[in-house]
Amino acid sequence: MYGFKNLFSPHIRNIQHHGAPQAFRFLLVNDNVEMFYKSSCLDLAWTGYLDQNGFQLMKSFPESAPTPICPRLIPNDELVDIPAMYPLMDPNSKIWWERFIADQSIIQPTNDELSEGLSDFWSVSSGEIQIEMEQPIRTLPRTPIHILNHPVVASEIIVGSLVALLPIATDPSLYWLAVVTEIDEEILLHVHYYKLKDNVWKKMSTKSRGYCGTTQIHGILAANFTLTKKGGMRKNIEKRIQDSLNNI
Repeated sequence: MYGFKNLFSPHIRNIQHHGAPQAFRFLLVNDNVEMFYKSSCLDLAWTGYLDQNGFQLMKSFPESAPTPICPRLIPNDELVDIPAMYPLMDPNSKIWWERFIADQSIIQPTNDELSEGLSDFWSVSSGEIQIEMEQPIRTLPRTPIHILNHPVVASEIIVGSLVALLPIATDPSLYWLAVVTEIDEEILLHVHYYKLKDNVWKKMSTKSRGYCGTTQIHGILAANFTLTKKGGMRKNIEKRIQDSLNNI
């Protein structure tokens, strides 16, 4: 087995709002992995990301091959319940488990077996791989899936969108939340700011000085996300926004 999770995790975008069972489709488009989905496998139409593209799953790509995951010994405390099942086993199975619990090395491969084939497993030329691309049918989602830090395109920001913005103050550890109230020529955004109090984000009162303002597309750290019902920021969203700040 190979460690694909550790290889790809740092490069995959954070997908949200897909808690219910759905059908997914993955395509390679212009060297980007794109995802389409539908709420039911019985639906005919595949949903993309607000336009004719799919969700871009990869923000970057690994430069190396996955490393093999070597077999490990099972801790004894994970095997203590096996003997209680002996009465339910046939004689051969019981004998096998007795031997295995006494000496797990009976199924451990040798070093030669572990290294066999690794040197040329990932040497297949990309020219030998052919991927058949079928143009999917796309519709706007009724319950969109959001990907935090998806490349922000002006046309994707609409009035009513919640956005995280670069800090106005000099403290680089801070960021602002705001809702978009107006858009000028898809460049300048008019926003109504939120205020954080007791870990709850609330719209600033119209009586507050500076409750409204403007920002440009390049000032957006993240978009297309929501707060909890109580007005809190989900930890994974907060972390990704902070990561964006740290990378500036």
